[in-house]
Amino acid sequence: MHKKEIQNIQDRILDLAPNRSGVYLKYCCSELSRLIISWLATDKSRRLYILKAANVMGSDMSHDILAIKQNDNITIIDPTIWQFFPKAKTILVYEGTNLNSAQDALNEKYRCEWAIGSQEKIPSSKEQAEYLKITNSIINANLKETIL
Repeated sequence: MHKKEIQNIQDRILDLAPNRSGVYLKYCCSELSRLIISWLATDKSRRLYILKAANVMGSDMSHDILAIKQNDNITIIDPTIWQFFPKAKTILVYEGTNLNSAQDALNEKYRCEWAIGSQEKIPSSKEQAEYLKITNSIINANLKETIL
């Protein structure tokens, strides 16, 4: 994936959050990963996978991120990276050609074990609307939590 495309995805994600602050996106990694799948679905040469982990960063939290395989290249993005790395500048967490190397890098970065799911299907328009609704609800809850 090109850096510009990753930046465009990141901008679309941050546009959902108040003040474009990624901190409000915590707890909606699954929904955002699936929304991004729908955004990337126009390129049929890509294979899209959700990667899952538990006990991320030594916590009791689970997390989903997105792997994009295109030709021999693998790109991994974390749409809610700010919940674990608040100062992160990009959602890009890995680029390379080897899935085993990607898993090793993720295991080290997030201090947990990652599992690669099956290839994801493209969400329907109804599913996309539901993911967006859930994401907005989570963002609102995060905003209220911050205010209290």
